[in-house]
Amino acid sequence: MERIKNKTQAKKLFDAGVEVYAMPCKLNPASPWNTPMLIRNDISTWDNQLATIEYYNCNAETGRYLAFYRRAM
Repeated sequence: MERIKNKTQAKKLFDAGVEVYAMPCKLNPASPWNTPMLIRNDISTWDNQLATIEYYNCNAETGRYLAFYRRAM
């Protein structure tokens, strides 16, 4: 997994059709206990999905904001 620098760049890649994954910032995407969540364009809007992921997964222990990833090329 390759980390995307910020939310704006992640949104541009998402709009271009690249698979974008999100997870709380303090978690490691290579960890066997937590896996990044795929943001899908057929479920709901970008903002609604991010709000849902942040609400249920972000806290003081895991991180207060999302980090974005894509598969390494």
